[in-house]
Amino acid sequence: FVCLVLSFLIGYMEWPNNAAFLYEVAYKILFDRSETSNDAMMHPLVLAPFSGIVLILIAFFQKTPNKRLVQAGIILMGVLIALLLLIGIMGRNLKMTAAALPFILCSIWCLRLLRSEHHQA
Repeated sequence: FVCLVLSFLIGYMEWPNNAAFLYEVAYKILFDRSETSNDAMMHPLVLAPFSGIVLILIAFFQKTPNKRLVQAGIILMGVLIALLLLIGIMGRNLKMTAAALPFILCSIWCLRLLRSEHHQA
């Protein structure tokens, strides 16, 4: 499940005169104590993926990971990644598109792994 969090954090965003990886944005929001970062934390496109990371980390520390917890975490993080992928495709931005693919592939892999464990139990 660590691959989900790491692949999410290497998501890449570009906008006019600026660019950042998601780990840079997350660091700024979490550790910048300005009023702007506090307001940014409450935005749904920030709050949902951070909630997804928390759910994935909770599942990681469980003896038997809860399938629904992992699925919810993937969906919450996937909303932002899907948006970045869509923007990358529409804007023909190869960097943004390519940076979204590792999360999508890790998500598919983790979901298949959970499904195969469920059928074995």
